[in-house]
Amino acid sequence: MRHARSAAVLLCLGLGSAACQPGAVHVPYPAQPSLEAVGLVGNRVCGNMTSWNGTQLSFTCPPLPTVENSGWELTPLSVASQTVPNGHYTNRTAVITGSAPTLTDIDVELAGTGNAPNILMTQYDTTNPSFPGKPEEIAESHKVGVGASDNGTRKTWQVTVTISTCADYRNIQIFNKSSASPGRSNPLSVFLIRDPDPAQYSCGSWAGGGSTMAGPGDPTHPVPTGACPGGGSRTLFRGCENCAVNHPRAQNGYVEGLYCSWQEVLTTYGYTDPTGTSQVCTLPQVAQRADCESPP
Repeated sequence: MRHARSAAVLLCLGLGSAACQPGAVHVPYPAQPSLEAVGLVGNRVCGNMTSWNGTQLSFTCPPLPTVENSGWELTPLSVASQTVPNGHYTNRTAVITGSAPTLTDIDVELAGTGNAPNILMTQYDTTNPSFPGKPEEIAESHKVGVGASDNGTRKTWQVTVTISTCADYRNIQIFNKSSASPGRSNPLSVFLIRDPDPAQYSCGSWAGGGSTMAGPGDPTHPVPTGACPGGGSRTLFRGCENCAVNHPRAQNGYVEGLYCSWQEVLTTYGYTDPTGTSQVCTLPQVAQRADCESPP
């Protein structure tokens, strides 16, 4: 906090004595966030790329940190665990690290395709033990996990995003905002792209009811929010979905989220639709992630 206040005092002095009342803390104006790093299993995309549904994408690769658009490919589909012999987990998570001026904040949006508007994401504190360890698939849950730190000059955020194994790509846009201004900065755009090799993405086997195509571990309906009936609090539920023939463990999709009941989980994942989720798919409840897939 000492560093943050020192930076604010210096900024205040730069604004002139009329703007600096005794004890006042002056917050910087918003500025476009800089991309510091992307943590994922895969690689950065440089040059041209065709996604699995035929979308043409192109990226330059300036060194980090950068404010330029960037593309990052999640591959392979199933990743060998570094902690469990012969263990695997599904490659669905990326952590975007960005920074902006001290004492500011961010909005995270999922960019719309075509003429569709952006969707503002709900942020939850990844350091809070009462929240899930990772958010559910971004297009259906509209959630990201966010952790932040501030050194008095720059504030840094780690944005955790879950991407469906059936996704083409997701364009994550991060805006800086500040109490010093009603406006926001230009966005930092980070494209998270699935490997277009058919062996490296999975769309499961779904029937009816869903608003998007889904892979194992993805909700097929919007994730519910708010208080439970009677005003009760939501509880962390865990499950393990598999839509592959013979259900090989390497094709498990781990599910966790805050729900009012296990029945609500099944409804969100399409198992109570009139036409039903494909009978190939199963979603049993589990006690911990290790019962479904190995940790990284």
